Amino acid sequence: VFGDWSSDVCSSDLQENNSNEFHHIFPRAYLKSLGKSEKEMNCLANFCILSKADNNKLSGDKPSVYIKRIPPNHDKIFKSAFIPDTLITNNFERFINERAEILLKNAKKLMG
Repeated sequence: VFGDWSSDVCSSDLQENNSNEFHHIFPRAYLKSLGKSEKEMNCLANFCILSKADNNKLSGDKPSVYIKRIPPNHDKIFKSAFIPDTLITNNFERFINERAEILLKNAKKLMG
């Protein structure tokens, strides 16, 4: 009745916007404005996975600005992504250190 969704234009748009992307938690544009290096910007602790649509909504704003565009239940989202509360302080070094510790702790837990 509705046709072949796999070849439908709407389907390709949905796939495109729902595909996952690596997201710089502290956006590259913001970090560049602070004079951060590529190595600092691209460290593992600065990445999470988001849908393309959500990633585009956050753009290059600093965390204290883009957090206002995140649903009110972001505490639960942050906890599941191992994102510490220090994100909203815009303190990149502190955030990276805390998130790296959280990621390491959880990786060790998974390895037994």
